[in-house]
Amino acid sequence: MFPSRAPLLFAGFRGFVFPLLSARAFGSKTPGLVLNHSTHIPCLIPFLRRLLDEQSLIKKVVPGRLSRSRSSIDRFTVRVTSDSLGGFKCLAREGTLVQEVFFSTPLSREELEGILQEKRKDNRTSRREGKGEERRKQKALKRLELERELRDATSQMQRAEIRRVLALYK
Repeated sequence: MFPSRAPLLFAGFRGFVFPLLSARAFGSKTPGLVLNHSTHIPCLIPFLRRLLDEQSLIKKVVPGRLSRSRSSIDRFTVRVTSDSLGGFKCLAREGTLVQEVFFSTPLSREELEGILQEKRKDNRTSRREGKGEERRKQKALKRLELERELRDATSQMQRAEIRRVLALYK
């Protein structure tokens, strides 16, 4: 047997046996994350994978119907909306996209809301630290370089040009 491969399931119908593949065989490397189709909110799947890696009490996550709303939201959010059989129904939103997400878990509503809120905070800080910090560092280095050039500039015209460019980096 191959321990790294997802197990195959078989179903019988009118005397025939059909192989059925589990969700892991379709590309979901995270156990508990069911990927039924390929259309998702862009940052939903990485968010759910990180959530399932850290939380063992969340048994299964199934992203559902994707739709558009009339209103727009500026950042990614996940909000618990209602109870369902064995878990909760949540809405994930980003921009005008809205996607249903079903969580199968023994947790209470308040516990799940707390976990989702903490994970959203981690998600925002990790994205900010990535690109934003790098840009700020590059801007600071460029500013230092321009200030050095300003000290070494000989003519009044050179100094005026460097000051103009330096104003863009403040």
